[in-house]
Amino acid sequence: MSLFLVTQAPYATSQALPDIELQCNPSSVLIDVYPGATGTGMTFCTLTNNSVHLLEVDIFVESGILLATSPGSITVQGGTSVDFEVSMRADIGLPMSAHQVKITAVVNTVNGIASPTEEKSEMSVLAQIRQYSSLEISANQPLLDINSGETKELAYTVSNSGNQMDRFRFQVSWYTQGILEEIGFVIVLNTVSQEIDAGTSGVFTISITAPYKGDTVAEGIIWEKNKDDLYNLIVQLEVTATSEYSIRHEGVPNSVSAITVMTVTDTTKESFLESNSTLIYIGAGAISVILLVILALAVFNRKSPNNTPKPRAILPKQSGSNAIVNEDLEPSIVESEDEFDFL
Repeated sequence: MSLFLVTQAPYATSQALPDIELQCNPSSVLIDVYPGATGTGMTFCTLTNNSVHLLEVDIFVESGILLATSPGSITVQGGTSVDFEVSMRADIGLPMSAHQVKITAVVNTVNGIASPTEEKSEMSVLAQIRQYSSLEISANQPLLDINSGETKELAYTVSNSGNQMDRFRFQVSWYTQGILEEIGFVIVLNTVSQEIDAGTSGVFTISITAPYKGDTVAEGIIWEKNKDDLYNLIVQLEVTATSEYSIRHEGVPNSVSAITVMTVTDTTKESFLESNSTLIYIGAGAISVILLVILALAVFNRKSPNNTPKPRAILPKQSGSNAIVNEDLEPSIVESEDEFDFL
């Protein structure tokens, strides 16, 4: 009986052991989470098999609050590479933040046999949730009653519905401001910008002084008389709030507007001359016409030949006996005077 010793060669040399390498690009993944966005980002990975063996490799992804999608496992021939994708998805509206995503490739089998080693390769990428702008505005007093000469304060609430602190500009729309100032309004903005945290609100105020009817010089402005014989003017004040982040990073200003309808009442009573100005103008015109007619008649009469004064009749001397009789019979001839000598 003989005993044979069988010496088994090592399972593999250094070159024959499973050897993999994982690379992913980009290493920083940007994810948009604004309303309407997909909320997804992606990195592209390459797994290289540096051994001569056929490898089955399992893929594991640790993504925290993000939802990651990748192949569960891939098969790689010896000396070749395989590409695959890892996608990450975030909830819409997620606050701006950064999340580390760890991708691990672990050799499961070598030539169909369970791997004797735990050969693996890891790669970490950074998923960045991008900021986006979103805002809302509301007028605390959408309807305002104000008297001429009176100053009142209007308040507007601006809410940051984006996912990060933002600075907001506040202004009266240029078109509205131009019209109101031409009418005679005095508008003062107490705050022109402020920073507002995501999910919170800020208040902007405006001081406004209303004009009197008599001070209004703008065309097309109609003051209507009310039941109390006072005059009302109804105008609109439009304000806008704009995200500064949208101007700097989004390419298009993100703005919202609110409108306040103002009813201005001029409490000053009109004088008789103001309330009857039309009648006065008509009366003055009629008097002027009459004077012109009288003047024309006077000039015409002075130039008419029928109005030349007639010469006095000279009677011959008569005897004393007939003087009395002739005096009674003599017609009285009086020199006519010009009717308008006063002119």
